[in-house]
Amino acid sequence: MLRLFVAAHPPEAVRGELLGAVAGLGREDLRPVPSDQVHLTLVFIGNRDSRELDATLESVEASVRGLPAFTLRPVRLVPLPRPGLARTIAAETDRPATLLEIHERLVRRLARNPSPRPRDSFRPHLTLGRFRHEVAFELDRPLALSPFRVDSVAVLASDLRPDGAVHRELARLTLGG
Repeated sequence: MLRLFVAAHPPEAVRGELLGAVAGLGREDLRPVPSDQVHLTLVFIGNRDSRELDATLESVEASVRGLPAFTLRPVRLVPLPRPGLARTIAAETDRPATLLEIHERLVRRLARNPSPRPRDSFRPHLTLGRFRHEVAFELDRPLALSPFRVDSVAVLASDLRPDGAVHRELARLTLGG
């Protein structure tokens, strides 16, 4: 069984700036995400039998086919899952049209129970740190970072372990190709 998702990764320099902003919060109870695992989830596919992998990869490829690279801007640090209560700290991003189109196509092809309007509930963000338990935490801090170019998406398998998830890249698909 594979636990799959589709993601976009920011460049290393952007990951460093984002993780630096989280370190600046001064919370000892906040575990930063490893730099190489900072990503924006485009769609969580969920558990799939390994025999479904080829069909899943074909669906992801069809979902991004013909779509151009785009720029993404981290705009603010926020607690998730909701304001005032945090399980994670994330950098919320803007919502460029191409990102929303990719998300909608992926949901329509891969989600088990897709919402009729998947764009409406999609809250693009990069998870940067995790608390062991949900904590009361207020945060809405603007970020002054340059936008970065997203020219590919990756299909990842996530292995859950006691010390955190470990991600393995199974495929990378270039946008605009």
